[in-house]
Amino acid sequence: MTNVGGVPRTEAGRRGKIVVLAILGLGVGAAITKIAQETRVGPEVEARIRSLERELGGLDPERFLGEDLRRLEEFLRSGGHYSYFIEYRDRAIPLLEEMARREPSLQGLGRPPSLPRAASLLILLRINSPRSRHFFEEELLSIEEPHLRREVESYTARHK
Repeated sequence: MTNVGGVPRTEAGRRGKIVVLAILGLGVGAAITKIAQETRVGPEVEARIRSLERELGGLDPERFLGEDLRRLEEFLRSGGHYSYFIEYRDRAIPLLEEMARREPSLQGLGRPPSLPRAASLLILLRINSPRSRHFFEEELLSIEEPHLRREVESYTARHK
């Protein structure tokens, strides 16, 4: 043990500094990895949403929007869409909100609701992020499908 400036220096103190530097180094490395991943993830999430829209375009809306959306939920679950968009929620939330806004509610016009709109709303509800609260408050009045409306009302009540 040596004395530096009246403060004893110990081997344990030196090891502590090394540990702190290692942790800081890991933090910087994680930040760099996160930035690199974000540049790759953005285009992948956008491509996944376009792919989902194409898949939904080939489905029968009446078949998938009945039974309280059970078939649509099963389609999204079995296709891995829920887990994928939950994992990449930071990039997915604004894109899914945009997808829902782009698809008009058609039910009031005597036609079934839009399948892509219903799917994007279900995924956003499953992500369950308070970031979407404002979006759901804006969209609530345009949601005519009873099951989705109940889900959105429950979501907005939870995130007040």
